[in-house]
Amino acid sequence: MPVQITEEGNAIIKGLVTGKLSKEDLEAGLPGIERSIAKHGKIYVLIELLDFTGWEVEAMWERMKFDTKHFDDIERIAVVGEKKWHEWFEQFSSPFSVAKTAYFQPGESEKAFLWLKGGRN
Repeated sequence: MPVQITEEGNAIIKGLVTGKLSKEDLEAGLPGIERSIAKHGKIYVLIELLDFTGWEVEAMWERMKFDTKHFDDIERIAVVGEKKWHEWFEQFSSPFSVAKTAYFQPGESEKAFLWLKGGRN
């Protein structure tokens, strides 16, 4: 399964994404994130891109619709993955969210998690 969504506690959601992301993958994972938003109000998201190869166009569109709907529901986003995906994420996601975003290299998941926790009140 290319997307695995888990709640790590204290309003922190972790999304592990592998391979190529499809619209169906997002449609399966986004309801869990929406439930967390309903439960906590604002959430903190850790996205780990592991052997990630990109997005299908339809998946990118679904992501933009989600980001627009939840424009200010996400407080912080930590993205762990190769630098090329950091640049892509910045270009295509930042206009649709006010979340503080930080980028981390592969192997820096713990550092990313600590950064997210540092934003918790």
